[in-house]
Amino acid sequence: MAVSISRLIADAIARSVTTGTISSDGSVSGGGGGVTTYEYADAATFYANVDSAGLTDGSLHYNTTTRDLYVWDDSDGQFFPVTLSDEALNEFTGYVFGGETYGYTTGGSTPDNRIDRFTFASDGNATDISDTLYGRNGHASHSSKTFAYIAGGQSPILNNIQKMPFVSQGNMTDIADLTQSRYYMASQSSKNHGYSAGGRSSPFVDTIDKHPFSADANATDVGNLSEARAGASGQNSSTEGFTSGGYTPSYSSTIDKFPFATDTNATNVGDISDARYRSGASSSTTHGYAFGGFSPPYTSTIDKFAFASGGTASNIGALTTACDAPAGQSSTSNGYRSGSLPPQGTNVIDKFPFASDANATDVGNLTVARGASGGHQI
Repeated sequence: MAVSISRLIADAIARSVTTGTISSDGSVSGGGGGVTTYEYADAATFYANVDSAGLTDGSLHYNTTTRDLYVWDDSDGQFFPVTLSDEALNEFTGYVFGGETYGYTTGGSTPDNRIDRFTFASDGNATDISDTLYGRNGHASHSSKTFAYIAGGQSPILNNIQKMPFVSQGNMTDIADLTQSRYYMASQSSKNHGYSAGGRSSPFVDTIDKHPFSADANATDVGNLSEARAGASGQNSSTEGFTSGGYTPSYSSTIDKFPFATDTNATNVGDISDARYRSGASSSTTHGYAFGGFSPPYTSTIDKFAFASGGTASNIGALTTACDAPAGQSSTSNGYRSGSLPPQGTNVIDKFPFASDANATDVGNLTVARGASGGHQI
């Protein structure tokens, strides 16, 4: 009978207990014996802080705060949680699109180069923590387990990709390029890649670009939207990217969907409640949200659509103000809107719940009023 991975790990744990690294009562006495210990508040912080460079395949890593044990797997390049059973291990990706700790707002109108951060744990104002390489707005924004990325944007029209580490929060650095210079793209993030869909250069663009999180490398063209458009909002489930609304050059209500597993064109799967562009976007584990934007006029509408079924979105609430080009962030339980462009320009941070359909509430402010910014979370 084949021995399961869990059984092999159980044997490793038994050896660690024997050597005193992990005692029989579950306490841990430090590294050695194949186990390295850490103190991080949650899984996301563990994954964001542990440097995987040079880890030994099969090495064990124990977070003393959460009392979780993980094994590093070289072939998959990730951690797996340890369960003491003969069942196959469930994958621990360390990736949840919704953040557990902070939301970030990058760049924006003026153009501006500041990066603001606000906490998900409590309502309050954002603080300026670092800068993009230079000012820009209308850029795509992506979030990996460890980095915030921005791509493209304007002034002038740009094609570069920058990143900032969430842990050290230093200034962004230029690491790669999109396939072409453009702005007002929709943004999606899978576990392994950032996607920049559509946008405007001259003329409108239908290209879907993908760049890797595992290396600093240029984006590749992996497909096309169902129609060339700019100013669409981007949502994502764990397996698919969604692009909703935009400008074609007429106002669009289209919701497109494309898979993360394969490089292919997007398909039209539904519509938001009214045609508009430059909406903000958030994503729960089951639904995509599009809020604000220009129809005309400016709107405060919060739309929601199910990832599983696609179809037409429903209007489930309102932001505290009508706004144009707000940034969007997602925690595990709430959607956030931060800022907006003039003439409705504001520094407001709104929050609305994923668990129920309700209006947003004003929970804080950015350090300065601006719109067409990037939204990120960790």
